[in-house]
Amino acid sequence: MKTMLKMATGLMVLMAATLVQAQMKPADITAAQSAFAANGSANCHDASTRLVGPSLKEIAARYKGKKVSAEVAKRIIEGSEGRWGDMAHPSNAALDPADAALIARWILAGAP
Repeated sequence: MKTMLKMATGLMVLMAATLVQAQMKPADITAAQSAFAANGSANCHDASTRLVGPSLKEIAARYKGKKVSAEVAKRIIEGSEGRWGDMAHPSNAALDPADAALIARWILAGAP
């Protein structure tokens, strides 16, 4: 019984930590949405529907529970190929790295 209680407590702590990590401040959400739109990302990515690239919901689901924010930000800036099919993700070299990091966090948080 003690072991089950410890496991349940540990699971609750882990879930709470994940939830807190996924939450963003309202100002950060607004800034991420603005950077996403200003960068032209909305031309290829929709919140829930696959356009040219995967939906934001698909991206968040693929990386759920993984610490990949820096990796996703890097792909936003440098581009990538072959991760979501045949279409390559173009580079966004002019995008400020801080904006790319904010966009990545926002997407991975479920693009609230």
